Amino acid sequence: MMISNGIGLSPCPRRARAGSPALSLTARVHALFGGAQGGMWDFTDPSTLRQMSNGTGAVADGDPVGWAQDLSDNGNHLVQAVAFKRPGFGWEGAGFDGVDDSFNSIDLFDLSATGELVVCVALDRPSPSAGRIIAEITSNSSVNAGTIALFNGGNASIGVDRFRSRGTANPAPVGFAEPGPNRAIISCVGRISPSMRVMRRNGVEGVNSTSPQGTGTYGSWPLYIGSRGGDSEFFSGRIARLVICGRLPSPEETALIEAWCDEPLRVLP
Repeated sequence: MMISNGIGLSPCPRRARAGSPALSLTARVHALFGGAQGGMWDFTDPSTLRQMSNGTGAVADGDPVGWAQDLSDNGNHLVQAVAFKRPGFGWEGAGFDGVDDSFNSIDLFDLSATGELVVCVALDRPSPSAGRIIAEITSNSSVNAGTIALFNGGNASIGVDRFRSRGTANPAPVGFAEPGPNRAIISCVGRISPSMRVMRRNGVEGVNSTSPQGTGTYGSWPLYIGSRGGDSEFFSGRIARLVICGRLPSPEETALIEAWCDEPLRVLP
């Protein structure tokens, strides 16, 4: 379990962006779901986190996190049943130690009604090459159809942020041409057919691919955060916020989701 280092982790008021409407960013992102499946999680808000996997035990700075509430109202809460594998809470997110920390969905994460989605994460890592799996729907997206993965590096692309989206076909994951910054807001838009994979980092588009992904929809699989299947490819660093929404967003909606994920880290210009 990663614990707080005590530096720069005191809570501070979140500033509203100039010209923002009275409705909070959280409420505006929540409204984007509108019945779509998926989930949104805030690992910087202790009121949405608990120490135990049964949803009990208030969380304070440095405490282990065994349960994280899904703020989308879809009920896709995250848990870690094994005490020593629980990420540690800090004001800039859940800390993953790169050894055995991870979360998984309580039930199957069901996206079988759609072949479109958006994924966005705010993360802070000790180096661009730290960690591997950020989020993966299924225990192995390389093998299973109707899955996605957001991960770091692999083989010759150490430090490069990459995105896999696939139907019945499995095109090579898309990724940036260079290692990313330690602190990053990464968003990915996927559509199985007609194929589309778009990847943005800190508000800048780096990938736009139409390589065929086959047919079908995304499936109903376990969701893993910070590991592959809960037992390998562990992420090292902090994850502040995460959104996975089973609908195709407009560019304005993608920017809105990125802005919500960015609130704790203030990475975006």
